[in-house]
Amino acid sequence: MTANTKLQKTIEKYNVKKAQIESLAREMETLANSRASLDVSKEALETLDGAKKGKEMLVPLGVNTFLKAIIEDPSKVVKGIGAGLFKDADIKEAMKDTEKAIENFENIKTKIEADFKKTAAEMETLEPELEKMMADKRAKD
Repeated sequence: MTANTKLQKTIEKYNVKKAQIESLAREMETLANSRASLDVSKEALETLDGAKKGKEMLVPLGVNTFLKAIIEDPSKVVKGIGAGLFKDADIKEAMKDTEKAIENFENIKTKIEADFKKTAAEMETLEPELEKMMADKRAKD
């Protein structure tokens, strides 16, 4: 294998790792946003749990946005189940589901972070090799 071919393959390998890092960073950002939504749901469910019928409360709608509402049946909530479908659920079931979803997100986050660190370490290993190969090429040119 010629020096130029080896340099080209190393650059390609480095660029693939860089693209993987960028993709993993986007996944972590998306995950953080989803986790924030779950935290809002968890907080609302905890506030609702044990509330009395007729109690007024603020229902979170998103970042720093709330709706004043009067509680009709604090033991029941309506949950999205995907594809625009909803179902009635017991508040304890909803809290358990939310906790499970948070746990799943944490597991995914841990895996993505490990992949990110591994890929970053692989890039760091390639950098000195790449720098040396480029310096050798410049010296020959």
